[in-house]
Amino acid sequence: MPPLPPPSPWLIQGFQSLERGDAASAEHQFRQGLMIRRGDPQALQGLGLALIRQGRQGDARQPLEQAAAALPKDAGCAANLGALLIELGDHPAAEPHLRRATRVQPGMAAAWNNLGRVLMHLGRLDEAEVMLRKALTLRPAYSQCRENWRETQDIRLHRLELAGQYTKALEEADKTLQLDPTWDKARYFRACNLLRLQRFSAGWADYRTLYDDVQSLPLPEWQGAPLPETETLLIRAEQGIGEQIMLASLIERARSRCPRIIAECDERMVSLMARSLPAIRWVPWTNPANAALRDPSLTHQIGLGRLPSLFLPDRAAFGDGSAVLVPDPARLASLKAALTVDKPLIGLAWASGRSPAAARKAIPVAALRPLLSAVPARFVVLQYEPSAQDMDEIRSWGIDVAECPVDPMRDLEGFAATVAACDHVVTISNATAHFAGALGVPTSVLLSACPLWHWFAEGRTSPWYNALTLYRQSQGAAWDRTVADVTADLTARLPQT
Repeated sequence: MPPLPPPSPWLIQGFQSLERGDAASAEHQFRQGLMIRRGDPQALQGLGLALIRQGRQGDARQPLEQAAAALPKDAGCAANLGALLIELGDHPAAEPHLRRATRVQPGMAAAWNNLGRVLMHLGRLDEAEVMLRKALTLRPAYSQCRENWRETQDIRLHRLELAGQYTKALEEADKTLQLDPTWDKARYFRACNLLRLQRFSAGWADYRTLYDDVQSLPLPEWQGAPLPETETLLIRAEQGIGEQIMLASLIERARSRCPRIIAECDERMVSLMARSLPAIRWVPWTNPANAALRDPSLTHQIGLGRLPSLFLPDRAAFGDGSAVLVPDPARLASLKAALTVDKPLIGLAWASGRSPAAARKAIPVAALRPLLSAVPARFVVLQYEPSAQDMDEIRSWGIDVAECPVDPMRDLEGFAATVAACDHVVTISNATAHFAGALGVPTSVLLSACPLWHWFAEGRTSPWYNALTLYRQSQGAAWDRTVADVTADLTARLPQT
């Protein structure tokens, strides 16, 4: 290829305008230049960059492609085109340009990073990891690249987890943490899988929550030693509703070492928890922290998620899993009278929110038809905002079904009383399962092939709640067999009408 001519004044002015942040002027100057020197690759590249700076990525593609074709040894041009194609979502087209950039200029960390992003998007995780590690070797403090590398690891780890390969997932998590020991999410992932396999000591040692809205107070963390009656322990509610219920018995157990405890909980549950565990002073979990947390007697604090490391070294330490929640007796009586008919009342929940994780826990309502049709009962829906389509479908089968008489999102006292009014509950892994177990209501829990760590990897019983029976979906299987097992057990257990 003949050498490029010396830069023209308009070319120099165009790049100077780009440096000043005046992309519109740069565009005008490059276009003027292209009228003088048609097809000039430097002007085409400058025009593409000016269009990108103005948010016109689609318009920038053609001039950058023309420039890259004319400048096969210009790593910067190839890298810019590759980055643009990523923005446009055309990852297959971006790959060869980014490979060319890394080949021409092996020290360009940004090109290695973007090539890793492309390969990750294309599902080629092993290749992506190599490229991202190369970028980090060139630029160790490259934070964006580190986040991309972490994303590849996150995808890899969760694929193994969803496939039920928990031991392999742990091995990969160990390797990840050796390379990136400060990554809390990987440590949390490892903790969850250790706990799923009931390797409690190691799991609790790793356990960290990912909630970042807990405001730390200037108090030392409680290490489990007994405290005198003149000192008060604060237990921070750093967990969700289900976990707050699941770990409530450990707060009561902490009283054997700390007679005075202030515990936070979701503000919707303060009255329920105060009735259930009256020796604890319950305050709502708020941000900024509740005024009660300025109590001068407070001397130590601990996050709710750290209590298991002090009290649950093995499965035998869990206790008998008996009921811990006490519903409002007046509301229970009222709801029981309103819902009860001449057949058993069964609570029902089949979905849990709209996130991808919630979708994995959910069961299609159509899969429950054999159970609903075979079990002689009235069903009451215990989930938040069931879709009208699902409700219409259930009613079209001739099922006796009632909508939840309270708002299960806002009125948790009423929700607890509704659950307690049931003779039995059938639910997926959601807050309903925790409420039912903590209230001592006999419950069938339908677990997906990869359930949350709370339910462990195997077993029909839960050490958290003795009222629950766990029914597990097989890896890669539909729900038919699981629902059939629940149906058989329920029809044998409930009185026939």
